[in-house]
Amino acid sequence: MGLVLLLLLTGAVGLSLAPALIGRGSDGIRPSDLLIALLHVALVAYLAAAYLALVLRAEQAFDRLQASCGDDAGSVCRLDAARRACCPPPFGPATRGWWLAGLCGLGFAVAGPHLTEPEAGSLLAWWDPRPWSPAIAWHRLLGLAAGVLLGFFAYAVVHVSRQLSQLARALPGIDLFDPAPLRPFTDQGLTNGLLVAGALSLFGLFALDQGLSPMLASVATLALALVGVAIALPLRGVRDRIRQAKRAALRDLDARIAQAARARPPMVEPGRLADWIALRGHLAAVREWPFDTRALHTALLYVLIPLGSWIASGLVQHLLERFVLAG
Repeated sequence: MGLVLLLLLTGAVGLSLAPALIGRGSDGIRPSDLLIALLHVALVAYLAAAYLALVLRAEQAFDRLQASCGDDAGSVCRLDAARRACCPPPFGPATRGWWLAGLCGLGFAVAGPHLTEPEAGSLLAWWDPRPWSPAIAWHRLLGLAAGVLLGFFAYAVVHVSRQLSQLARALPGIDLFDPAPLRPFTDQGLTNGLLVAGALSLFGLFALDQGLSPMLASVATLALALVGVAIALPLRGVRDRIRQAKRAALRDLDARIAQAARARPPMVEPGRLADWIALRGHLAAVREWPFDTRALHTALLYVLIPLGSWIASGLVQHLLERFVLAG
């Protein structure tokens, strides 16, 4: 539903802007300029929606974790404190870090275009509004909004993930054979990965006029790393707790097995030693990252989304230039 609303918003704004952008004297503008304008609309809409979706998912994660705590008053209090510290606006306070992230995003939006095209002139000349056409003005102003939203979105990803990771380290106990109570952490990581992958895919579309290039390949490699980090951030605390519990259980079983093997006469019931050895094998096979097979496949798909989107876009552009625009 969110994607449909984004497409409808992009199309509606694009149609309303098309006469102003195209009908500029007899020259008009290039179709690529209109495409860039639409991409700016889509990027601003996506970043705003992604920010709200991420914060809402964090609220749902806390609700599910609180429901799993039952009557454990200590865990409920820790969850309430973590919820207040975790959620950024509009569900939490606007902290200094939140404002700083927005300012950093604004600085990136101001300096980024000049760093990308330094041959276009100095930074002051880049932001001189006198020679701007309607299309350029649209790019510049929406670019500033996108930069601020990008800062807020990046802050939400990192801050929410860190708070959830710290909360996982304070959980009262972990059942190594029942990952269901840890599902909110996994869901938050997958949500992070999907939202970051979508943002990177939109950013990559701004390089359509360059086609498939080594630069696109290098940026795609960085994008894969960013999506992977976004998925893993909320799960670090859970991974540490699983690792600690797993090592403690293995040490206990190893001590029991060693003691039973050395005892003469045997001090355990027949078959108990074999049960311990089988249990140790099951414990050793427990994943330290709380991913089942389906979640692993989903995470891999999210990692590949930006790369697949950019390659497909580059191929479409190449086909259009070769068979449509050239002929």
